[in-house]
Amino acid sequence: DRWLLSTLDDVDLAVRESGGPFFFGAVFSVVDMAFASWIGRAAAMLSFLRKVDVRRGGGFPGVQAWLAAMEARPAHRALRLDDETHVRIAASAWISAVGLVPRHVLRTPPPSWSVEDDEDLSFLRK
Repeated sequence: DRWLLSTLDDVDLAVRESGGPFFFGAVFSVVDMAFASWIGRAAAMLSFLRKVDVRRGGGFPGVQAWLAAMEARPAHRALRLDDETHVRIAASAWISAVGLVPRHVLRTPPPSWSVEDDEDLSFLRK
Protein backbone atom coordinates (compact mmCIF):
# COMPACT_ATOMS: atom_id res chain seq x y z
CA ASP A 1 0.00 0.00 0.00
CA ARG A 2 3.02 2.33 0.32
CA TRP A 3 3.41 2.24 -3.45
CA LEU A 4 -0.27 3.07 -3.88
CA LEU A 5 -0.09 6.02 -1.47
CA SER A 6 3.13 7.26 -3.08
CA THR A 7 1.61 7.08 -6.56
CA LEU A 8 -1.51 8.93 -5.37
CA ASP A 9 0.81 11.62 -3.93
CA ASP A 10 2.36 11.98 -7.39
CA VAL A 11 -1.05 12.15 -9.07
CA ASP A 12 -2.24 14.67 -6.48
CA LEU A 13 0.81 16.88 -7.09
CA ALA A 14 0.37 16.70 -10.88
CA VAL A 15 -3.28 17.78 -10.67
CA ARG A 16 -2.56 20.58 -8.20
CA GLU A 17 0.40 21.89 -10.25
CA SER A 18 -1.81 22.02 -13.36
CA GLY A 19 -4.28 24.24 -11.52
CA GLY A 20 -6.85 21.43 -11.69
CA PRO A 21 -9.34 20.04 -11.58
CA PHE A 22 -7.98 17.86 -14.43
CA PHE A 23 -4.44 16.82 -15.34
CA PHE A 24 -4.22 19.70 -17.84
CA GLY A 25 -5.95 22.29 -15.67
CA ALA A 26 -9.49 23.08 -16.78
CA VAL A 27 -9.13 20.95 -19.92
CA PHE A 28 -10.48 17.39 -19.77
CA SER A 29 -8.16 15.10 -21.74
CA VAL A 30 -7.30 11.52 -22.63
CA VAL A 31 -4.99 11.49 -19.58
CA ASP A 32 -8.03 11.93 -17.33
CA MET A 33 -9.80 9.11 -19.15
CA ALA A 34 -6.77 6.84 -18.76
CA PHE A 35 -6.49 7.48 -15.02
CA ALA A 36 -10.23 7.26 -14.26
CA SER A 37 -10.38 3.54 -13.63
CA TRP A 38 -7.09 3.34 -11.74
CA ILE A 39 -7.88 6.21 -9.38
CA GLY A 40 -11.35 4.78 -8.73
CA ARG A 41 -9.86 1.40 -7.80
CA ALA A 42 -7.14 3.01 -5.68
CA ALA A 43 -9.70 5.08 -3.76
CA ALA A 44 -11.90 2.04 -3.13
CA MET A 45 -9.05 -0.21 -2.01
CA LEU A 46 -7.45 2.37 0.28
CA SER A 47 -10.80 3.01 1.91
CA PHE A 48 -11.35 -0.71 2.44
CA LEU A 49 -7.84 -1.78 3.45
CA ARG A 50 -6.50 1.29 5.27
CA LYS A 51 -9.56 3.45 6.02
CA VAL A 52 -8.06 6.30 3.94
CA ASP A 53 -10.98 8.22 2.46
CA VAL A 54 -9.49 9.59 -0.76
CA ARG A 55 -12.88 10.85 -1.99
CA ARG A 56 -13.53 13.04 1.07
CA GLY A 57 -10.08 14.22 2.03
CA GLY A 58 -7.47 11.69 3.07
CA GLY A 59 -4.66 14.13 2.36
CA PHE A 60 -5.13 14.27 -1.42
CA PRO A 61 -6.83 17.60 -2.25
CA GLY A 62 -5.89 17.44 -5.94
CA VAL A 63 -7.23 13.92 -6.32
CA GLN A 64 -10.35 14.87 -4.38
CA ALA A 65 -10.98 17.82 -6.75
CA TRP A 66 -10.27 15.57 -9.74
CA LEU A 67 -12.76 12.94 -8.50
CA ALA A 68 -15.43 15.62 -8.00
CA ALA A 69 -14.82 17.00 -11.51
CA MET A 70 -15.01 13.50 -12.99
CA GLU A 71 -18.28 12.82 -11.13
CA ALA A 72 -19.71 15.93 -12.77
CA ARG A 73 -19.21 14.29 -16.19
CA PRO A 74 -22.30 12.23 -17.17
CA ALA A 75 -20.30 9.67 -19.17
CA HIS A 76 -18.03 8.98 -16.21
CA ARG A 77 -20.95 8.63 -13.80
CA ALA A 78 -22.64 6.19 -16.16
CA LEU A 79 -19.58 3.96 -16.57
CA ARG A 80 -17.70 4.05 -13.29
CA LEU A 81 -17.91 1.21 -10.79
CA ASP A 82 -18.92 1.87 -7.19
CA ASP A 83 -16.44 1.16 -4.39
CA GLU A 84 -18.15 -2.06 -3.28
CA THR A 85 -17.84 -3.51 -6.78
CA HIS A 86 -14.14 -2.61 -6.94
CA VAL A 87 -13.54 -4.33 -3.59
CA ARG A 88 -15.56 -7.41 -4.55
CA ILE A 89 -13.68 -7.81 -7.86
CA ALA A 90 -10.31 -7.45 -6.14
CA ALA A 91 -11.27 -9.85 -3.35
CA SER A 92 -12.51 -12.38 -5.87
CA ALA A 93 -9.22 -12.21 -7.74
CA TRP A 94 -7.15 -12.52 -4.54
CA ILE A 95 -9.19 -15.42 -3.21
CA SER A 96 -9.03 -17.26 -6.53
CA ALA A 97 -5.30 -16.58 -6.86
CA VAL A 98 -4.53 -18.34 -3.58
CA GLY A 99 -7.08 -21.07 -4.19
CA LEU A 100 -9.28 -20.43 -1.18
CA VAL A 101 -12.69 -20.17 -2.85
CA PRO A 102 -13.69 -20.43 -6.52
CA ARG A 103 -14.99 -17.17 -7.98
CA HIS A 104 -18.48 -18.54 -8.59
CA VAL A 105 -18.88 -19.27 -4.87
CA LEU A 106 -18.70 -15.59 -3.92
CA ARG A 107 -22.25 -14.44 -3.40
CA THR A 108 -23.78 -11.33 -4.92
CA PRO A 109 -24.09 -8.68 -2.22
CA PRO A 110 -27.53 -7.40 -1.24
CA PRO A 111 -28.28 -3.71 -1.94
CA SER A 112 -27.46 -2.79 1.65
CA TRP A 113 -24.10 -4.60 1.55
CA SER A 114 -21.27 -3.08 3.57
CA VAL A 115 -17.64 -4.12 3.41
CA GLU A 116 -17.44 -4.05 7.20
CA ASP A 117 -20.36 -6.49 7.51
CA ASP A 118 -19.08 -9.01 4.97
CA GLU A 119 -17.61 -12.00 6.79
CA ASP A 120 -16.35 -13.50 3.49
CA LEU A 121 -13.87 -10.63 3.26
CA SER A 122 -12.96 -10.20 6.92
CA PHE A 123 -9.55 -11.84 6.50
CA LEU A 124 -8.53 -8.99 4.16
CA ARG A 125 -8.98 -6.35 6.88
CA LYS A 126 -6.46 -7.85 9.31
